[in-house]
Amino acid sequence: MATTENNFTGNGTQVSYAFTFPYLETSDVKIGLTLGTGAEQVLAATEYTFPNATTLKLDTISSATTWQETSGAPKSGIKVRVHRKTADDNVASTFYPGSAIRSSDLNDNFLQNLYVTQEARNITSDSTTIAEEAKTIATAADDIADAAKLATDRLVATTSNGGTTWTLTGNNTNASTDPKGVGYAVTTAEA
Repeated sequence: MATTENNFTGNGTQVSYAFTFPYLETSDVKIGLTLGTGAEQVLAATEYTFPNATTLKLDTISSATTWQETSGAPKSGIKVRVHRKTADDNVASTFYPGSAIRSSDLNDNFLQNLYVTQEARNITSDSTTIAEEAKTIATAADDIADAAKLATDRLVATTSNGGTTWTLTGNNTNASTDPKGVGYAVTTAEA
C-alpha cells in the first residue's frame, strides 16, 4: 500500500510535521486533527505553511482553542494526520490539436491518476478493515444476546410450538442446576 499519509500525536510543543509522500501541488497536502470526539477536523490552507517541500508548520489560530496551545502546537494527545488528497476535478494538463505535448505534462497527468488511485485504494482498504472489525463486534454481540435470551427463557418460560403453549420454567426442581424463576414464584404463590 502506497504511503499517502503520515500520523503524529500532539505533544503541546511540536508545530512542524515532516511528511514522506510525494504530491503534485501543495494544495493537495492537508493536515487533519482528531479531537477527543473522534471526528477529524481538516485545517484550512490558511492555518499552516510550507517551510520546505516536505514539512508543514501550523500557525497560531485564535479560533482553534479546543486543540491548540498558545504556541500554535496541537495539545498533548491530539492525533495529527498529514495526508495527500490529490485534486481529481480536472486533469493536470489538457492537450489541444496542433499544440506541443511536453513530457512533463504527460507525467503530471499520469502521476495525478496514480495518486488518486493510491488514495482511493487506501480508503477502500481502511473501510474493509473497519467493516471486518464491525462484523466481529456484531457477531460477539449476537452471541451475547443469544446467551441472554437462553438465560431469560430458562427463568421465565419456554415454548416448543411457536407460542401456543408456554411452560413456566425455573421451578427449582434441582437446586444445583435450576434457578428460582417465574415458575418457582408461581408455585410458591399458589401454595
